[in-house]
Amino acid sequence: MQKPRRSESGFTLIELMVVVAMIAVISAILFGVGSNRQGGNAQNVADQTVSALNMARTRAVTTRRIHRVEILAGEMRVWASTTTGFATPTTWAFVQRYTVPNNVKWWAAESNIRTTTGNTPTQGAGLTYNMDYKPDGSATGGTIYVNDSQGSAGRRYRVLVYRATGSAYARSTW
Repeated sequence: MQKPRRSESGFTLIELMVVVAMIAVISAILFGVGSNRQGGNAQNVADQTVSALNMARTRAVTTRRIHRVEILAGEMRVWASTTTGFATPTTWAFVQRYTVPNNVKWWAAESNIRTTTGNTPTQGAGLTYNMDYKPDGSATGGTIYVNDSQGSAGRRYRVLVYRATGSAYARSTW
């Protein structure tokens, strides 16, 4: 004689583990999306600024056209001259745009290359700033200050662009 089967209700351990894993994946995706929209930090923006400036330099050398990088508080635009060589540009063609997260700003800019620390620029000073890269790789040069939107001293970076080489570097202090 067989024992009657009991009908038990509930979830198995595997079913519970699958649900927990799904919640973890969805949480990770939502956290990542939210942090990309509002997040970012001054260090990441400084590193991306260096990459964008070095890319503009490379484009200027390879295309033999002057490239202008226009820096505003919340975005950076790259333009290419429509004329080839060192001739004075008359018109510009839009190339690319970079934006910064809401909590970070390009704080200020100046044509001097500040290799020493201890500078305290005023927010917005020197912006809009244009930096030109020539076909030989040289640039007009300067210093770009990056900071979080609250102006925290611990989150300050400066990007240096050297005139002779056009190379850009990020430094962790002002």
